[in-house]
Amino acid sequence: MRVQFDHFHFDVVSVMHPDAYTAICQCPLCAEKDSPERKNRGLLSDHVWDFVNRVAKEVAKTHQDKKIINCAYGVYASDSNKSRPRKSVATRAVAEAIAPSDPRTI
Repeated sequence: MRVQFDHFHFDVVSVMHPDAYTAICQCPLCAEKDSPERKNRGLLSDHVWDFVNRVAKEVAKTHQDKKIINCAYGVYASDSNKSRPRKSVATRAVAEAIAPSDPRTI
């Protein structure tokens, strides 16, 4: 990320994984971040948004004026129940997250 800020002079860099976070670690420490009661729109929200906040915290150590962005999508479309986004985190809601095809999954 720092290379993108320093070399390409981006103001915002995405931390969205190419696989949209479908291959998340399920070790005991990570598995406890799952929220099955939140169903398909929040199952991994705490896990993903904790990761995004941790990245933002590290980036802020050297690039206080920069932002990182991540999409709210699928199983992490909901906000985290455990933390609020840092001021340097921008969130983009994906259309599916706003208008899911199956309302029972909200």
